[in-house]
Amino acid sequence: MNKKEKERKKKETNKKERNKKERKRIGQNEETKRKNRKKKMRYKKRNKENQKDKANRAYKNVEQKRSKKLEQKEKTTKRGNKRNEQRKGERMMRKKKEGGTRKRTNKNKKQKDEKNKKKQVEKKTEKNKQLEETKK
Repeated sequence: MNKKEKERKKKETNKKERNKKERKRIGQNEETKRKNRKKKMRYKKRNKENQKDKANRAYKNVEQKRSKKLEQKEKTTKRGNKRNEQRKGERMMRKKKEGGTRKRTNKNKKQKDEKNKKKQVEKKTEKNKQLEETKK
């Protein structure tokens, strides 16, 4: 009887220990699952933040490039304007040296065209008169 009781107790303790170990293992699994879930969430958050940062950085870079381009354009236009003004000044000086020839405006062009037409009409009438005189 003593032996049987000892064996029974041993079996029970073994069973208890096995159950304990099993529960512990299951608990550990759940804990690791929980930890992994937390890690995932942490990484997700970090990734989202990183993506936002990247997007902001890219936007800032684009803005900087855009502003640089605008500044360069302004500089080049300023340079171009200065050059044009210099050239205008040089042209004016040349014209003054040559005798001050002025550019014709559209108004002057129209007047000159009208004068030319009148001259042509006069020439034609003179030719017609000469032809009539020769015929007579």
